[in-house]
Amino acid sequence: TNFGLRGCSLRNIDWAVGLVGYTGHDTKVMLNSVKSRPKKSKVERTMNELIVTIFVVQVGICFVGALLHVAWMLFYRNASDYLGENLVARVTPSFFIDLGIRFIVRFGNWMILFTN
Repeated sequence: TNFGLRGCSLRNIDWAVGLVGYTGHDTKVMLNSVKSRPKKSKVERTMNELIVTIFVVQVGICFVGALLHVAWMLFYRNASDYLGENLVARVTPSFFIDLGIRFIVRFGNWMILFTN
């Protein structure tokens, strides 16, 4: 007696006797089985909550830092020539695009600094 799996082929035989059994998801055994809950310890749940909290606080600090940088550049744009950051002197649409780009860059800088 041999057991042939799906997709196998028989070679060099004249005839064969076989029995086909269905073992899919609709069988009695599979329908009666219950999925078990993933088990997590109390420490794992606490650590997951703490990691999410730390990430949210980090994003908040980075957002405030980038916002303060943009505000500083707005108020002291003429006095910051020594930094090598030349802002447009007049308020134009390109000025706000420049501030938006600076916000995104500073936010990314703060994220990298606080992640390490």
